[in-house]
Amino acid sequence: MNKAYRYRLFPQEDQLEKLAQTAGCCRFVYNEALAYRKEQYDLGTKVSGFDLIKRLPELKLQFPWLKEVPATSLQKAIADLESAYQNFFRRVKQGKTPGFPKFKVKHKSKQAFNLKWDNFSSKRANYFKCIWYNDQSNWIRLAKMGWFRLEMHRDLPENGIIKSATISKDTDGWYVSFLIELPDTASTVSPEDAIKSSVGIDFGLKSFLTLSNGKEIKSPRFYHKAEKKLKRYQRALSRKTKDSQNRLKARQQIANLHLKIRNQRKDYLRKLAYNLSMSYALITIEDLNIQGMVRNHRLAKSVITSGWSMFTKFLDEKCLETGSHLIKANRWFASSRIIYETGEYRPQLQLGCRWLTDYNGTKIHRDINAAKNIDYWGQHLLTTGEELDTKGYLALYS
Repeated sequence: MNKAYRYRLFPQEDQLEKLAQTAGCCRFVYNEALAYRKEQYDLGTKVSGFDLIKRLPELKLQFPWLKEVPATSLQKAIADLESAYQNFFRRVKQGKTPGFPKFKVKHKSKQAFNLKWDNFSSKRANYFKCIWYNDQSNWIRLAKMGWFRLEMHRDLPENGIIKSATISKDTDGWYVSFLIELPDTASTVSPEDAIKSSVGIDFGLKSFLTLSNGKEIKSPRFYHKAEKKLKRYQRALSRKTKDSQNRLKARQQIANLHLKIRNQRKDYLRKLAYNLSMSYALITIEDLNIQGMVRNHRLAKSVITSGWSMFTKFLDEKCLETGSHLIKANRWFASSRIIYETGEYRPQLQLGCRWLTDYNGTKIHRDINAAKNIDYWGQHLLTTGEELDTKGYLALYS
């Protein structure tokens, strides 16, 4: 399992220029490699990522200032371009919107670069060609840039191996993110015991999560709460003179507000995922088609700002760390249209119907009913290994 540990850097004034220069050189190499590859394609020549990396010595002779930045950072920029091409071809094969690689614009692209690290343990002073890190003094040395102080708000794991480090600029400053390879934590809970502590989760907009035990977790709606202030800042920005200092200040004000919203959302979702992974041995969630849901323009903003994808990612990470089982129910499983207690199937059930009544007269909320079906679906998969569709699930009631 790979996990990122992110820390704040505190560069000096002269080091800020070196960081910006390195990020700019990586952007230049990326754009130059993209232009060269498109040119060779028009000539009928196929160029691989390795061929582009072999051109770096030639580029350094043509542009001597490229020698002032770490070579591995330039190589990683070309590797990123190769990944962009691979993603493009994958989407073409899948029939999705391709998204051809684009040139990076100086004032719009994120400033970031990568430094390679050798396979050494992360809890001792490690040396490699590009990075030197000492966890006793909280200083890090970046090749050709010098020493940087960083804020170690948490220790790196003792059983981890540092694979690489990414230095990037965010709204509030520069950060270094260590990519750590950690051993996978196998679940020590047997399927029989996991079922005794299981929960199904149904996603929603008004209630962010509805659990099969009836508990509802309201959506924090951080973006919606800040939307009024954001509109005021954006109106103020529209009145500023282009390229003026006041316009730059207004843009920074908006960026700071977006940063606050993002940090609030990430902190809330990460803590929520941790609490759930510690409370339940088996968690079953929906496999949502979020890309399809945002096509509904009435719901798109609420779906995007809810953070379902981010929460699913955090929950996956926390379950690996705590040893809990995480199962994703089949996307086409009609959890909302099957009454859990009786097994009645109502294919024509409308979205506006929030309460369900079975033929015994018992009422149950639609979201709780769906969460119970999702929970039972996950229990069946864990114990039998059989992934059911709607028809197979209904057969369990007969």
